[in-house]
Amino acid sequence: MADIRHFVNIKAPAKKIYEAVSTKNGLKSWWTDKVTGGEKEGETIQFHFGPDYHKDMAIKKIVPGKRVEWACTVGHPEWVGTKLSFDIEDKGDKSILRFAHDGWREETDLYGQCSYDWAGFIRSLKNMAESGEGMPYKN
Repeated sequence: MADIRHFVNIKAPAKKIYEAVSTKNGLKSWWTDKVTGGEKEGETIQFHFGPDYHKDMAIKKIVPGKRVEWACTVGHPEWVGTKLSFDIEDKGDKSILRFAHDGWREETDLYGQCSYDWAGFIRSLKNMAESGEGMPYKN
């Protein structure tokens, strides 16, 4: 199995980062501008990328202010069954975000592309939290 990991220091309060990864409005500000579905543990949230493609994530675990965990249930076959998590650590005037996208069956070209894309979207999240300007996918 293969895993994607990103670690970033963000000059923003942990609460702001948590809201960005746990609410539809927050996610729209840095990942994709069309997000539907639920926000609570046990619900499903959908991320849309154009008219013909979306990803469904089962919300597996929420620890307010600290952790959000999803499992991909609908999407590209290589994504289905993978798990994503956002761990947030409060460091006073800044926060640390540890992102993981685990459970890839193998290191394919799509795996490499997604690792690259995740780096860009995590930078988008950092920019949104620090300056209010994210760079989400535009539908």
